Order: sequence, then C-alpha cells, then structure tokens
Amino acid sequence: MEEALSAKVKSILRILDNRPFLETLIKNTSKQNEISSQGNYSNILQDVNARTIIINNLNRLTDNELNEIKYLSEIFKYIGTAKDLKAENILENARLNKKSLKKYYRRNFVDDNLEFNFKKEKHIIIVGQSLAGKTRAVYELLKKDEFADYNIIFPYSTAFAEIESLEKYTKNKNILFLDDIDDYILYNKDNKLEKILQQAFNANSDTQIIATCKTGIDEFAVYDEKISQKLKENFTEIFIPKIDDTDIPKIEKQLNISIKDADFDHNIGSAFLELDVMTERYKKLSETEKNIL
Repeated sequence: MEEALSAKVKSILRILDNRPFLETLIKNTSKQNEISSQGNYSNILQDVNARTIIINNLNRLTDNELNEIKYLSEIFKYIGTAKDLKAENILENARLNKKSLKKYYRRNFVDDNLEFNFKKEKHIIIVGQSLAGKTRAVYELLKKDEFADYNIIFPYSTAFAEIESLEKYTKNKNILFLDDIDDYILYNKDNKLEKILQQAFNANSDTQIIATCKTGIDEFAVYDEKISQKLKENFTEIFIPKIDDTDIPKIEKQLNISIKDADFDHNIGSAFLELDVMTERYKKLSETEKNIL
C-alpha cells in the first residue's frame, strides 16, 4: 500500500506518525467526517485497518488540503486536547529518560499556586533555572482529569510568526503554551508575538496563556526588555527556586532515589537526568547561565 503513495503523502504520514493530533490536522479538510468516524486519534495510527483507511483518504485529498496539513504540522509542536497530550509532546527529555516520568516531586507552593491561578483564568508565566521543573509542572497540571477537554496550542518558537490569528485554532477552552518565551521573542516578526498575546489577553478571549522563562540573565532579560510592561502586567508570575540542602533527604525518601552531589545542581530535573543528557542540555545554555551554574 505505502509503495503506491505519492511522495507528498508519505511525508505527511511521517509527520502524523510523530504527532497524536490527527483530528486537528484534518479538521479543515473535506474528508473530516469520513476520517473522524474511525476512532481515537491518539492511537489510531497503531491500528492497521484504521491506518489503511487514513492512507486511502490522504491519497484522495487535494494538493491544497495536503499542504494545509503539512503547514499545520510545521507550525505546531502539539495541538489537540489535554487528554491526548503525551509527555514527549511537551517534555524535552521524555524520550531519553522515561523512568523520570514515573516520579514527580510535588512542591505545594508551586503546584497549588499554578492550579489556583489557572482555575482563576489567569495568564501565567513560570520562572526558574534550567531543570527547575517548569515545564513538568505545566504537564502535571494539564493531565488532571478536570482539564482533559482543554485545547492545547503549542507552537514551535521558530514558526510562531507564521500564525495569522489564534481564532483559527481555538475552541471553547484553550491554552496557548509558550515554553521558554524568550525563544518566541527572538523569532518574533512584525510584532506578531505582541499581537497574539493581546488577542489572548482580550477580555472576550477563551484562551489562557501559560509560559515559562529561564532565570538566566540573557533569557530573562529578553523577556523583561522586549515585552512591554503593559503586556507583562497580564501575567501572574510563579517562581521556582533552587532546592535547599535540607530538602534533599525528603526528596530521596519521597521519590526513592539517591541524589549524587556530583550530578545535582539543586534543580529537581538534575536528580533524574543522566550525566550525558545533562551535558547536552548544558551545551545549549547561554554563557551567562553557564557562569551562574
């Protein structure tokens, strides 16, 4: 079957194989009803019969429809319900270290504050060092049953400027997730980020923003200097501090792990990442942040 596919359809299938939001990708196609009758989109590509139906339908899509699917897949790292969200869609190291996903160090002053403000429909920015647990805290929030039907919009920072309007991708309850907001600022064009933020901040908007930002001088300075004070006032800031030495025994007992001094930088993520993974992440840091660490 796949040998008969066009090169364009093969490229689309490779994209879909790595993303569990097929329904959203095809929502604007003429085959929406036909494909959407096939079942659960997060697992559908694992079913041979369902996959054959999808391949046949993809073959019948017009070039414009295929281009729309490809366009959306290049803009968004994830777009779909919180229920279908997988760890690898949002956590950078989920594929590398799956064991760490089974352990989560819950800090009430972070997690309770995050959930409280989210339920109050606040726009939130979580600030902390690399591996402080910013993105993991967001993931744990979104996987709560009560938020299962929320629509998650997680664009690539490099493609964010291509988004014309949030309205095209929103439903009733939406979360625009901007992980490392300084990256989105760096790739900002024609004030697109400010325009999108303003759309979400509008009183009539159904979209809440959850953003993260590293406390490295370079990264936070980008956010602090490039985003106007008027826009920043819409954010509720949640800060994640480094872990104190006195908390280490409690963490070891709670998570059943042994924290090695040589690998632990007092950010919770470093307690789980293997040394080679930490080294790769360290290489990606700015010189200023390396000096801080």
